[in-house]
Amino acid sequence: MILRRQRDRTPVAWRNGAGVTEEVAAARTGRIGDGEGDRIAWRVSIATVDKAAPFSRFDGIDRLLMPLTPAGIHLRLSGAARDVSQFDVVAFPGEADVASIEDAPGARDLNLMVDRAFGGGQLVRSYVTGARTLRRRAGQEVVVVVALCPTLRYRGEQLEEGDAIVVDDDRTVILSGYGSVAEATVVRATG
Repeated sequence: MILRRQRDRTPVAWRNGAGVTEEVAAARTGRIGDGEGDRIAWRVSIATVDKAAPFSRFDGIDRLLMPLTPAGIHLRLSGAARDVSQFDVVAFPGEADVASIEDAPGARDLNLMVDRAFGGGQLVRSYVTGARTLRRRAGQEVVVVVALCPTLRYRGEQLEEGDAIVVDDDRTVILSGYGSVAEATVVRATG
């Protein structure tokens, strides 16, 4: 279990150079094949999508995207326009033709990417009202909890917007305060 502060992340260019992203947490499969070394097993990241631009292609990866800014995001997804509101989630395959279609300075979104051969994922917004206990359940590989507001605490420490807690063992996480979090869950494929 690891607390990852937003202020400690370094933005890096997208694979296609059209934007930037901050990796929150990730695991690699050890397979070569995506052009960047070890293939992603799963990755949680926060991207800045502040201009009309194509998304990077990730063959064999399922993607979930949650806009974090109030204006949401306006996409072209396989040729069709799609507006995604703040905190709603849109799913699409990594090989799909996806692009932001409108300039939106400062727009950010949370992404969960999972290699289909590795397993599956879920991305949801939930709430903390006073206190909330979170833990990894049976069959889950990891749960990544991202603070969506600066009104939450973990182990007595104030969480800033974008701070994340990575739960990859059987310990319990107790958040206190009042506000929203995003929960990215990865489940390993069976069989």
